[in-house]
Amino acid sequence: MIPSFLVPYMGGTDGDKVRVVQTLLFVEGINTLLQTLFGTRLPTIIGGSYAFMVPIISIIHDSSLASIEDPHIRFLNTMRAVQGALIVASSIQIILGYSKIWAICSWRCVLL
Repeated sequence: MIPSFLVPYMGGTDGDKVRVVQTLLFVEGINTLLQTLFGTRLPTIIGGSYAFMVPIISIIHDSSLASIEDPHIRFLNTMRAVQGALIVASSIQIILGYSKIWAICSWRCVLL
């Protein structure tokens, strides 16, 4: 559902939508396998999250991306912007998790 909704707004074609769905299914399978083997060892199924819809729509409606005339070039640039945003956001989460800053902040919030 997520690619069917977002890819046309990015300027992508049906072929682009198919490639995004294939990529999501492949990555979800790898994530599920890694979670089962190395994570909590529960057979969880990891999929796309609707929590990312609002930030992705904000990136899609960015004026620098909306001004691109060619739909395919707009799709490629929008995908790069979304991927970059996800990499930065996940890097921040990794740093907060491994440095235990998040645990310190959450305990202080509980105590208050």
